[in-house]
Amino acid sequence: MLRGATVIALAAILLAAASVASASPVKRTSADRAPFSTKGGSSTDGDSSFSGDADQHGGTGGHLPGSSLNVQRVGKLELTGPFGGVEAGQIADLSVYKDFAYLNSWTTETCDRGGTFVADIRDPKRPKEVGFIPALADNYHNEGAHVISVSTRSFTGDLLAVNNEICTGKDPARGGGFDLYDVTDPTNPKTLVQGFGDFGGEGKMTGNDTQSKEYHSVFLWKDDGNVYLVASDDEELHDVDIFDVSNPRNPKPVGEYDMAALFPQILETPAPNGNLVLNHDMVVKEIGGRDVLLDSYWDAGYLLIDIENPAKPAYIGDNDFGLTDPLFPGISPPEGNAHEAEFSFDNQYFLAADEDFNPYRADKFFVDDQERPAEEVGGGQSAASLPDQTLSGKVVYGGYGCPGRPDRAAEGGRLHGRTARHSAG
Repeated sequence: MLRGATVIALAAILLAAASVASASPVKRTSADRAPFSTKGGSSTDGDSSFSGDADQHGGTGGHLPGSSLNVQRVGKLELTGPFGGVEAGQIADLSVYKDFAYLNSWTTETCDRGGTFVADIRDPKRPKEVGFIPALADNYHNEGAHVISVSTRSFTGDLLAVNNEICTGKDPARGGGFDLYDVTDPTNPKTLVQGFGDFGGEGKMTGNDTQSKEYHSVFLWKDDGNVYLVASDDEELHDVDIFDVSNPRNPKPVGEYDMAALFPQILETPAPNGNLVLNHDMVVKEIGGRDVLLDSYWDAGYLLIDIENPAKPAYIGDNDFGLTDPLFPGISPPEGNAHEAEFSFDNQYFLAADEDFNPYRADKFFVDDQERPAEEVGGGQSAASLPDQTLSGKVVYGGYGCPGRPDRAAEGGRLHGRTARHSAG
């Protein structure tokens, strides 16, 4: 649900393993982040395809320089599936397990390509497409693909979990939530459940609906003989939804948790730009004998939550974005947007990706000698921040989109080197 980034910011954040194991509250700040350095460069083997020419989240503009340092492409696969070809931007996420890759197929204008590609990568130089698992009608998968091996009373084998979102303008009888597939034989996947999730209203997960709340991401983990799935809810934005999927044909809700309500200490003052607090992505790892949820919670930062008992989450710590943006000194408040994170192998750090839609701020400007308000429009989200939720009326270009170039400001408008549009309706 949140796409079109213009800047991806990476930061290594110090994580004290002893604090995680003991579940003592630890507050991290942006000062704890190691500085990020970039080195541009193209492939040393003469292959220019890794130099940043490929499509990225929101296109190539505004991204930090790519680098092929210590990276060499060894193989390539053009996926086709039942469509005869894959459109640019169609692959949203992937999981690699036991020498097979599972690639989520995103939406298209025709809403007919939702599903998961399966590729055999045992020979990395010659990967092969071996199948396509179609999503429910009018559904597609996004940033949730995960495979693990499980063994319970109800199921033994390799389990694939994917999220479901519903195509714009569609209203299928079933969908949203998550799907589970048996991929013990990756060339012959078997459907276990589709469209399962939160069927209730706020505060409850069961109800009479046949369509679940839409999920943006999912993650599986095992503990004490059980298998669990955690998901991010597109509609109840604060919620972290947890299910027991030990019987993947009949999942059971464990609970939905509003982390901002449970742990108000995660909220920041001042709030990051936009003050949009939501659960975006999750990973779970056993650290010091406890299951720890690393939750990318957008403008509330990155959370560490003890979920050894999934029915009783406990606060461990979280980071703050600080007073100013670390990549653009002087811009305050920082953008925030905790998008995705992974623990380091030794659990001493996690690598975090902030997704920045609007790296510059709109300032006031003047039309006909009269001061006008301004709105950022990067990422297509500005309409949501206007009082009437709609960009309407006269649209005015207020300035040049690059900092430090007042000479390019539009005639009749003054924006101090930032781009904005004004709704005069």
